Amino acid sequence: MITALDQNPLYGFGGIQYGGTNAALGTTDFTAQVQIPDPADPTNPANDSYISMYSSDSVTSVTLSTDASLSDSHNYNVALSGATPWTITPSSPIGKGLGNYTITYDTGTLTISKMDLTVTPLPAYRTYGSDDTISMFSPVLTGFLKGDGEDTSELSGDLIYTCTDGYNSKDTDPDQITADQTEEGSKSVGTYTITITQPASGKLTYKDDNYTLADTESSGTLISAQLINGTLTIDPAPLTITALPQTQDYGFDGTVNADGTIILPGTSAALTPGAPLIPYYKFSKIISGNLFNNDSITAVPLSTDDAISSSSHYNAGTWSLTPSDASGVGLLNYTITYASASTGLTVNPNVLSFNYGLDLKQA
Repeated sequence: MITALDQNPLYGFGGIQYGGTNAALGTTDFTAQVQIPDPADPTNPANDSYISMYSSDSVTSVTLSTDASLSDSHNYNVALSGATPWTITPSSPIGKGLGNYTITYDTGTLTISKMDLTVTPLPAYRTYGSDDTISMFSPVLTGFLKGDGEDTSELSGDLIYTCTDGYNSKDTDPDQITADQTEEGSKSVGTYTITITQPASGKLTYKDDNYTLADTESSGTLISAQLINGTLTIDPAPLTITALPQTQDYGFDGTVNADGTIILPGTSAALTPGAPLIPYYKFSKIISGNLFNNDSITAVPLSTDDAISSSSHYNAGTWSLTPSDASGVGLLNYTITYASASTGLTVNPNVLSFNYGLDLKQA
């Protein structure tokens, strides 16, 4: 008698079979024994005894087939809950000396267990200076075999999301939520870890014939190996700085330094004018976006396409005025763009006066 052995594999056993090749059972999960009837009760197989095949006779392989149905990924399905396990039927043995035997076959059972899925938060994103919202967080299931996929209609329940930027979806107290939001808004640009856990009630569950979130059908408890951390990325906040139009008389002292000194056009010498100096940032302003968390701009260099005269002053006329390379506190948290002044730099020509009738000889 050749008997198929009972098998208890996980769904997807034997590797991914997607691509037109169906899953198949092995050819060696069987026993081959000589069946000897009980002389006292030869018609009752239950009392028969079994011994090894005689001499060097042997069965090296058999064809094992099953009545298990196939999934979309061409793997054998898990039997429906409460249903009888699938049957394994042996046939077509290959071996030595088999012509000396009348071969009978006995079936085995194929009990396939569901494959565990893992859960991870989808990558979340927000800009610097804002706070987290629950709509940013959602779970994604991983671990499906190629050809299978998540049926979102079968996903229910919730998770608790805790992020290292200060967010905790479990918090319901208004004061705590406000404290969380203050901490979240203060976090710098970068990546932060999202950790997920199951709530006491309303746990995340997924109903599927071949996959499970741990023991979803009973307690719904996910083990730590099935809960994978995710990532929150805080992106720089947008900020646009524009130069303010300036009107100066020819001969003005030039470019203002961040430390309050002025560089004379065409030289590198720092000069101190007699009048109070105006810092760079007063020649520019933010026209789009906001500064957060006491971040500040202390200097914005301004450049112009005005040419320099022989006396190292900007020539009279109307020229461009462009800001760049802002410096200050916390500016790495911003994506800064710069806009030229609408009318730029206007340098008025000096007015020359002449005294007519002067006696040059007397002078």
